[in-house]
Amino acid sequence: MRGILLGLESHDLDLDASGRFSGVAGDPATRQEIKTRVLFQQGESFTDQREGTPFFQEILIKGYDIARVKAILRRAIASVPAVVDVPILEVAVDPETRRAGVNFEARTIDGGVIRSADFGTLIV
Repeated sequence: MRGILLGLESHDLDLDASGRFSGVAGDPATRQEIKTRVLFQQGESFTDQREGTPFFQEILIKGYDIARVKAILRRAIASVPAVVDVPILEVAVDPETRRAGVNFEARTIDGGVIRSADFGTLIV
């Protein structure tokens, strides 16, 4: 997998001092794509309002179904082309703060393992 390097916190293009961007490949690119897909909220795309993770529609709602939340997030992670398996996925939703902590492990096509701990705290 290949892509353009994004800033860890900002998720914007990571430009050098000359204003040029860098490429990213392999598991680091897969890690970045997982984070991008999980954090991409449904309705953000002007081309297809159905694209993205349905946070406000199905996850951060009163009376959410935790099995459904896990399935949605597992599907988002597994949709990354370089991911072959998501053997671990745990979710802790705080309805008062409307935040969800996600703990996962994903195996890649290259034989690597990407863990949510690789991102620091992944809060949506």
